[in-house]
Amino acid sequence: MIEKFHPQTGNYATAVMLVAIATVLQALAIRFGGVNLSLILYYPMLAGAAWATSFLFGCIATAVSGLLVWALFLSDPATYTEPLPERLVRLGAFILIGAVVCAIASMLRHARVTNERARRREAAARAQLEAVLHALPDGVIAADTTGRVTYLNAAAAELLGCRPDDATGRAARDVVQLCDRDGRRVQTSALERALGGVRMMSERHWVRPAGGGEPVPVAEIAVPIGDADGN
Repeated sequence: MIEKFHPQTGNYATAVMLVAIATVLQALAIRFGGVNLSLILYYPMLAGAAWATSFLFGCIATAVSGLLVWALFLSDPATYTEPLPERLVRLGAFILIGAVVCAIASMLRHARVTNERARRREAAARAQLEAVLHALPDGVIAADTTGRVTYLNAAAAELLGCRPDDATGRAARDVVQLCDRDGRRVQTSALERALGGVRMMSERHWVRPAGGGEPVPVAEIAVPIGDADGN
């Protein structure tokens, strides 16, 4: 349990450090830059605090920063020469802008984390599917909409006499050399017909291995696979 909370504790410590850095930078800017300076130096640090932790902690960091800004800078008439009401307005604007900055940073972080999780799930599902297809005793070939091979399992590679890496990217017609019982090249395979959106099945063809040898009778089953948009 202790190890589980270490990364989160480190993130909170980083957020506190960012607020401290912003305060030091603001103090240096006031010392060497003059009076009535903008508080813009805080905003990148507050965004970093919200990114490292959460929107809630970012808002807490903004509130704490507001207290520091008032106690160290805005309450000093020599540092901010504006009337008190204007200084209070400046403080309110600082807290409001800080909260907006934290919200934007949190949303960006959430989107990044969500996309990363989706990418990992997709990669895991793809790896699992490839493992299943690789273990099948039947040959499996996948092609894109242009008819080029995108996947070849071990059984198909052995049947065709080629390596999966050598077949990937090539036209399926060149990889799968089908012929009829008389040895004549088949003009249109089931796979090519399936590219038109039609499920096809054929048991009348033979496949000729790439390295030569006798043609092997095969049963072809070609099924078009569409995406969520119907493509």
